[in-house]
Amino acid sequence: MAGEAQRFWAELAAVYEAAGRPTLDRLVRLGREQRPPATIADSTLSGWLNSGSVPGPAHTRYFLVLTAFLQSEAGRVGRTGYPARPEAWWGQLLTQARRERNANRGGRPAADNGAPPPVPYPTGEPSPSPPRAHADLSALPAPGPSFVGRTNELTALLDLLRPPPRGVTPAAPPVAISGLGGVGKTSLALRAAHEARHSGWFPGGVHFVDLHGADESPLTADGALQVLLRAFGVEPEHTPPTADERAGLYRSVLERVAADRGPVLLLADNAATSSQVRPLLPGNPAHRVLTTSRNVLAQLGAHQLRLGMLPPAAALTALHEALTAADPGDRRLEGEADAARELCRRCGHLPLALQIAAALLVADPGKPVAELADELRDIATRMRYLDDGERAVRAAFDLSYRLLTDEQAHLFRLLALHPGADVSVTALTASYGGPLPVRGVDTLVRAHLVEPRDARGRWRMHDLVRAYAVAEVRADPRLHERHEEARTRLLAHYGDRATAARRRLLAVPAPAAAAGAPDPGGFADREAALAWLDAERGSLVAAAHWAAEPAHARGAVRLALNLGEYFALRRRYDDAVTVYEHALEAARRLGDRVAEGKCANNLGVALRWTQQLDEAVAACRAALRAYDGLPDRYAASRGRSWHNLSSALTLSRLFDEALAAEDEAARIAAEAGDVPALARAENGRGHVLLKQQRYDEALAALYRARGLMADLGDPPLGGMVTNNIGRVLRGTGRLEEAAGAHRSARATFAALGDREGEATCRNEGALVLADQGRFAAAAAEQRAVLAVLREIGARYREAIVSHDLGLSLEGLGEHEEAAEVYEHAAAVFAELGADYHLGLCDERLAAIGALSGTRRPGGPG
Repeated sequence: MAGEAQRFWAELAAVYEAAGRPTLDRLVRLGREQRPPATIADSTLSGWLNSGSVPGPAHTRYFLVLTAFLQSEAGRVGRTGYPARPEAWWGQLLTQARRERNANRGGRPAADNGAPPPVPYPTGEPSPSPPRAHADLSALPAPGPSFVGRTNELTALLDLLRPPPRGVTPAAPPVAISGLGGVGKTSLALRAAHEARHSGWFPGGVHFVDLHGADESPLTADGALQVLLRAFGVEPEHTPPTADERAGLYRSVLERVAADRGPVLLLADNAATSSQVRPLLPGNPAHRVLTTSRNVLAQLGAHQLRLGMLPPAAALTALHEALTAADPGDRRLEGEADAARELCRRCGHLPLALQIAAALLVADPGKPVAELADELRDIATRMRYLDDGERAVRAAFDLSYRLLTDEQAHLFRLLALHPGADVSVTALTASYGGPLPVRGVDTLVRAHLVEPRDARGRWRMHDLVRAYAVAEVRADPRLHERHEEARTRLLAHYGDRATAARRRLLAVPAPAAAAGAPDPGGFADREAALAWLDAERGSLVAAAHWAAEPAHARGAVRLALNLGEYFALRRRYDDAVTVYEHALEAARRLGDRVAEGKCANNLGVALRWTQQLDEAVAACRAALRAYDGLPDRYAASRGRSWHNLSSALTLSRLFDEALAAEDEAARIAAEAGDVPALARAENGRGHVLLKQQRYDEALAALYRARGLMADLGDPPLGGMVTNNIGRVLRGTGRLEEAAGAHRSARATFAALGDREGEATCRNEGALVLADQGRFAAAAAEQRAVLAVLREIGARYREAIVSHDLGLSLEGLGEHEEAAEVYEHAAAVFAELGADYHLGLCDERLAAIGALSGTRRPGGPG
């Protein structure tokens, strides 16, 4: 391994020279241009380029961007003496150089994974091809049975998506297809995406997300990020709590995919605005984004491809293919050529309208084409609708709608007015108020008014069809009244099911089940409850927003109050904030102080999850005001709000106020004889006293909590109490006892599958090792913990452990690497608004700068 660092420095110097020696200012700026920005000091860069240091782990991402930039510059200015190497080669060279340097300094070398040393590629020899994507990495819907009249557009689109020649740095912008709803944007995009995938252009995978831009409640950019994170294998419970963290994790995942498998194509369908798509743009230019929208996304910086109507001949062909696909012997168009052309014209040559017209002919094989064309003529407003290009679809919808029976039309409106992006058979049955008509939805599917989703028993509607149905209901007071009754039934259904699901999550038996009777709204087990909540999440959140409407406020508040545990389990913190904001306002309008208190309390918890601490404190105090003066039977709710207020105050470092709040929670619990609540309060008191370094009092409170818990059977609380006991023991110097406590707590959280809790306990154990002077062992543990936290996206905890790793590295004398991890922690704390912890990082950076005689970035001036 000798000489790996020297070879690293030699390669870096060679590519730097070939690139024309860009200024350090330009290279520093390169880091700031990344998303998220990579903080780099010119002194650090100088150390790499002058054989003084090797990049630490915190700078791996920037280093790979740097080498790609230098190689690109070398090719751009025409210098051909340096052969370009792939990113994996540079990463391997850095790993080996770093391993050698760590070994020479007495640190623990990185684990050798058996990878061979990097072999330089001879000039002109191509890099090895990226690995092929697994089959499950293509999430594209089917492209459709036929594709007519878009040959030129498809060719242009494929030219835009085609990867650049080998050795040329990709720099293509996203591609945006725009045009009228129903014009075939999605069909064109899917056709191009499938051809690109079959050509092997995107070995990292092809992913599809529907942004629902024409809905009343489009999918937010953050919602789309969560969909994509799940598609990339990030489990819901590991999703970070804030939108910015999720965006960072998304880009990080894409970087990993690029390194492991190659470029990815993302198809973002039905966008409403540029802002809906912009957060989905990857940082790595190798990946591509293709989006469709009714609007020209001028602010996206995309290559615009505007899609117009089909030419008349192509429209006729599309109509013919739709008919003969259903019945190859259908010759009506050939026998009525003039009527067929007239039908296409009255459909506006719009693909969606043509499909509906074909469906009407297929449904009635004996119907002449001229008769259908004449029926379209009878729509009095058809010409006005055609003037804006969109109302041609309305004319076709009017005709299709008129052919439905009353029952079918009612189903059609219910499907369109459902709160979520799709509708399950159980939700539709609930809103309908009884068993669904036999084959009722099948008729709508055949008429292309609805379409089945991936899973059986779920349906969705195209945006234009949904808009048509909504307009029908709003224009007819009788239909509006009937629909409001259906919404009331649906909300009651969701409330019952959410209540039953919450019981499963809390492992509380239903009252009926406890008496030996069946539980009508129950679930077989916890997994079944979670599966239902996951499938219906979007609809449940949208229905909870009905709290803003007086007619549905009470049912929506009930629904919201049964979703809190689910939001916490799945880390749906932003959903929780918006749901409880609506529910709180509704409870106040209803004059329901009990519901107001519960909603304000839940809002406070959700705001604390998202690090909005001032707002969390205010919400908890609002809950206490709502409970003020209520009967004693609501004492437990008051106690929970005092406890949650204490937690928010503790994170705000208002320790005296936090202790007073926890004392009040403990008093209420003791008076009521509520042992679980008293145990929680004692644990909370111990935690606050620990923060104040009042170790004897903290230990006494925690031991009281442990004693109270002897018969409770609450493993999560038990793990927290034991871990807090370990923290106090470490503070008093009882290090062996502290290590044992942290090991015990870690085992508890591991058994629960709580990876963040387990990682927190591991870091606490590492701090004990550091206090024992075992800095190398502590740093190794903390690096392992960081890997877990990054995987699950726990950004705040990641920053805490990064700071603690810096302390261990300082103990090893690794001041430069310590500064790098402090800088990373400081960047995360700044992003999250955690000023206290940011100040701690700045202090350590200033101290390291004083040792080396240089000023570190982020440190005080």
